[in-house]
Amino acid sequence: MQSKQKQRHNTMVTIYKLLCFLSLLFVSGYADESLNVPIGLTNFNGQWELVSENSGVSAMHAILLPKLNKVLMYDATVWRTSKIPLPPEKMPCRIANEETGELDCWCHSVLYDYETAKLTALKIEHDTWCSSGGLTVDGNLVGTGGNGKGANTVRYLSTCEKCDWREYPASLADPRWYSTQVTLPNGGFMVFGGRGALSYEYIPTEGQTNKNPTFFPLLQQTRDLLNAQTPFVIENNLYPFVHLSPGWQSLHFLEQPINLARP
Repeated sequence: MQSKQKQRHNTMVTIYKLLCFLSLLFVSGYADESLNVPIGLTNFNGQWELVSENSGVSAMHAILLPKLNKVLMYDATVWRTSKIPLPPEKMPCRIANEETGELDCWCHSVLYDYETAKLTALKIEHDTWCSSGGLTVDGNLVGTGGNGKGANTVRYLSTCEKCDWREYPASLADPRWYSTQVTLPNGGFMVFGGRGALSYEYIPTEGQTNKNPTFFPLLQQTRDLLNAQTPFVIENNLYPFVHLSPGWQSLHFLEQPINLARP
């Protein structure tokens, strides 16, 4: 009896092995055949398509807002013009020059619906020329810095259909023009450098103000005088490359130096 059971067991094992072997042959043959066809081969080389003749503003900055499925575009306000006037619901106009009272009644930020090509006008008060920004875990935009009175500004744009910019012009301790904004693992942000800003700082809670930045020697080491006869400084550290490494350390690449900061 045991001998028959053992024989039956051996037979079943042999059948299972044969089935597995045949399956491997099938998979192997299929894989070999697929290797003869390059992955992603297509005769379509792509093409440009004009989807809108007027984006409203020049997209100095552009980012897709995932919750809205719309592209946020915004330009510097310093030019005081665009291709879309500020609509009545966004009035009053921005004061472009406090000394002369000159008004800027043009829109400098829009939401672009790429499915319908519809533009939604947004209002920016403080100059975003060469500012920085990033998305929160909720898909909202947090922007920092810019030119002139926009340099110390932190901006927020939530992802709702009728949301507009919320700006805090005194939130940052140092002016951040051409600075780099980095997203931290906890969802917060840090901002590094900028013209004349040899420091970094955390972006404070909305509506709060930073008192003091943290001096960062590497930013000072990557500035060169043009020559001994002029005080003109060549800033080789604008929009510094900043990468987050394990352990919350920020790895910086500026020219050739590599530095680890432990904020």
